Amino acid sequence: MRTLVHVFYPVNLQVDAQQKAALHRKIDHWAGVALKTEVVHVSAGEPSADASPVQQASSLRKKAKELLHDDKAQEAYETLKKAMELYRKHAASLMLHHPKPLKKYRGTLKRLARYAYYAEKDEDARRWLESYLVLRPDAKFKKLPKDLKRVFIELQKSIQAKSKGTLDVSTVPGAEVYVDFAKVDTWPVKLIPGEHVLVVLARGYMPYSAVVMVEEGRSVTHEAELQPQGELAGVMSCKSAFSDGVPSAECVEFMKSKGVQKAVFGLASMQENKPYLAVIIVDSSRAAVVRTARGYIMSWESPDKILALLVTRPKVRHKETGSSSPGFMSRMIHSKWLWIGVGAVATGAALGAGAYVLGEDMKTNRPPSGGSIILR
Repeated sequence: MRTLVHVFYPVNLQVDAQQKAALHRKIDHWAGVALKTEVVHVSAGEPSADASPVQQASSLRKKAKELLHDDKAQEAYETLKKAMELYRKHAASLMLHHPKPLKKYRGTLKRLARYAYYAEKDEDARRWLESYLVLRPDAKFKKLPKDLKRVFIELQKSIQAKSKGTLDVSTVPGAEVYVDFAKVDTWPVKLIPGEHVLVVLARGYMPYSAVVMVEEGRSVTHEAELQPQGELAGVMSCKSAFSDGVPSAECVEFMKSKGVQKAVFGLASMQENKPYLAVIIVDSSRAAVVRTARGYIMSWESPDKILALLVTRPKVRHKETGSSSPGFMSRMIHSKWLWIGVGAVATGAALGAGAYVLGEDMKTNRPPSGGSIILR
């Protein structure tokens, strides 16, 4: 028998890796030893992204250069803008499939400023140049037209004079967060006001890309909602069982695809500043959720006690009928230990009665003092 074990963690739950590891060891031990099953976990693959958007953007960059060479500045600018849109939308792909993603991204911004200037779009040229300087405030004004150099120097002084803003990111636990293609481990992070590229990578989830705006002297929190992929997408469909009381059809199908009949799911939460764990057991064959009669909230430190109670004294709600599992008397009637006990009591009573009868018989046939019993 195989049992799937998985714990869901909310974004705002601050629990260190050692606490999580200790909790997982307890649950795995209980499921493997107490239930005598093989423990199965969700295989969360490494984040992967399609390389085709990056390849398409590179082709557009090349095409824009050819158009500009043919004195088609307007078409060249519009073509390069499409390449920039792909880089922004698929920044994770750029980071995963290009050896120097920041250099490529900044270079495209600077080229956009030049192409916009050639297409007589001065406001666009200024905007692209500002985005470039936000990412590289100490840059030199190389390969820029004379008029753009003056704008470059003006913007550079303005950006360097601004006070930094603060960025914080809320996302799934264990995710790696990159700002401007550089990994950030300490949050919140102070950044130059302007547009910044955000990439979030996490095992079992699709890569996340976004462009966030940081304002001068202000703090901003960005919610990065990652979409699960692969097996994690299947197990996430089981999360609704906590609120609905029954697993979804997708959850049951996922469990069957994993070759498991039962699954132990935990939902981490906080109560009175202490981590707690809500636990349910899903039975795919009966499409039921097993809970305790008094609820399923347990202390983080002792999940094995409640987990054992979930199995030995279950209360099951069936999806089809809504009925509960057999009550106490029904379970006792069908218990082999009850009948073994009844048999032991009956045997003891019979032996006691026999001993009493034998004792009374001996009293009746007791010989006189000093006499003897004559056997005939």
